[in-house]
Amino acid sequence: MKMNNLKSSNMYSIVKKVVVAVAVIFGLSMHSATAQTADEQMQEFVEGKKAFDTGDYAKAFEWWTKAANKGNAEAMYWVGNLYEAGFGVTGNNDKANEWWQKAKEKGSQKAEWKIEFLESFQIAVLLQKEFFTLIRSSDRVEVQPEFQGKDLKDFCIWIYTQIDYTQLQMVYQNYITGSSVCSFTVSSTGEVEGKTVRGADPMIDRTLLKILQSSPKWTPAKHNNTPVDCETLIGIQIKEK
Repeated sequence: MKMNNLKSSNMYSIVKKVVVAVAVIFGLSMHSATAQTADEQMQEFVEGKKAFDTGDYAKAFEWWTKAANKGNAEAMYWVGNLYEAGFGVTGNNDKANEWWQKAKEKGSQKAEWKIEFLESFQIAVLLQKEFFTLIRSSDRVEVQPEFQGKDLKDFCIWIYTQIDYTQLQMVYQNYITGSSVCSFTVSSTGEVEGKTVRGADPMIDRTLLKILQSSPKWTPAKHNNTPVDCETLIGIQIKEK
């Protein structure tokens, strides 16, 4: 009887060890798979950012959609931005809101603040439609500068995608409205610079300047067949709905 009990006890011990070993292996496997998925998401997001920064919005949409479908909140937010702007995909505000909502549910503060902000406020990008030389502000440059092969209208849409609504919390909470206008210079080498000429609120002013200064290089303007520095005026206006 004792021998049977001992055998039974040994068998139970062996089975228990096997179960524990299987559980550990399964846990490690799950952890490895989760880590691999996270790495894939990050790599896909990075590839999307590279494509976006070079103006290949269709490729950015492709990469970010892959990452978003795997649960990457930042990618979800940017897929929404692309739908809002109509960059790389047909513009669709309903789909933009769907993706922002998904990003919010995944913990994206950017998406959360953007949703709340746009429920109460409207943002418009204001611009002077042409660039002028710095030598004589009345001289329109003969060949306008280009933003990633596109025009000023596309640059204005690009600005919309760059607004970080977490930086406008005080504007939202205190119902601050107004317009911030900057001079926007594109140098003869394509570098950009912004300078506030009429401020609305320091937070709005900083938001616009930060966006302008983060702009990718432009193809410079030409005057008399020579690359020249040029400038225009650009701004953002915030008002209640």
